[in-house]
Amino acid sequence: MSGGHAVVVQALRQYAQNLQGDTVIPGEIAGLVRQSDVGDESWGLVGLVVKGKYTGMLTDLQELLLEMSTGLTAASEKLTAAANAYQQHEDDSKAALNEILTLLDQPAPIRTKPPQLGPAS
Repeated sequence: MSGGHAVVVQALRQYAQNLQGDTVIPGEIAGLVRQSDVGDESWGLVGLVVKGKYTGMLTDLQELLLEMSTGLTAASEKLTAAANAYQQHEDDSKAALNEILTLLDQPAPIRTKPPQLGPAS
């Protein structure tokens, strides 16, 4: 079919599954970020100036990692829904074409009626 497109539903499902598996990675990184936050006394005099900004940046990073995980989950769900929609369309099209083939295989009623001889009624 020229100008059309083809979707490999299984590849779409696999990609969605891979994205779902990747949702744990931001959580692992967030755990490492929590470990990197050191106490106030470790900063000394420099900490009076920079510790608040550092802690704020770590908090921002953790929020971004949570959003990343949420985004990966949402993308996975949407791609799974798209794969389901494509598969449903494929199944519906196949069923419709099979019905058409069944109708075409049946003899046409006009051809099975014996010809009528004589004047038209």
